[in-house]
Amino acid sequence: MDLQVSIKPLPAREAIWKEANTKATRLEHAAGKTRDDEDPRWKQAEQVREAGGAAFRACVVKAAPGLPFFQGAVKRAEELEQAPRGK
Repeated sequence: MDLQVSIKPLPAREAIWKEANTKATRLEHAAGKTRDDEDPRWKQAEQVREAGGAAFRACVVKAAPGLPFFQGAVKRAEELEQAPRGK
């Protein structure tokens, strides 16, 4: 059963994640220098990454229906859904 879908990178999506990851990494490095496990920047870094991931996924959801892979992926998902029903 082939479930692979080829999706080319979307520059806007990649920029969203890169910005969030860069900011979170900077916060982590700064917090690491303090050697304080309670430094609030640890939590901030986690929140930045979570927000970046959410923005990344929202970008994919918004852009996906207009991309070439989408119709094929939907068709394959429908086929897989029908398979157990013997259709």
